Amino acid sequence: MYDIRGLIAEIEFGKRHGYDVSAKKRELDKTLCFIEGIDDALVRAALKLFFIEGRSWANTAFHIGGCSCSAESVKKAVYRYFEKNESDEK
Repeated sequence: MYDIRGLIAEIEFGKRHGYDVSAKKRELDKTLCFIEGIDDALVRAALKLFFIEGRSWANTAFHIGGCSCSAESVKKAVYRYFEKNESDEK
């Protein structure tokens, strides 16, 4: 699993201690641009909530669809999106 929150923490730590964090910032910017470029609104929202905000799949599902959306359905939608796009690239 890609750790966006860990990357953000590394950047903040580096800034506080005077380290060069430009490569980490580029990596974060590239990742955030990738997420923003996802055309599926549910998947885009789920990725932001789960990976950036650090919510659980259950909390992500509730935030997206209230009681009508399960954690498993949101998780499956995200995984299907990546499986589909991976096969489209081949």
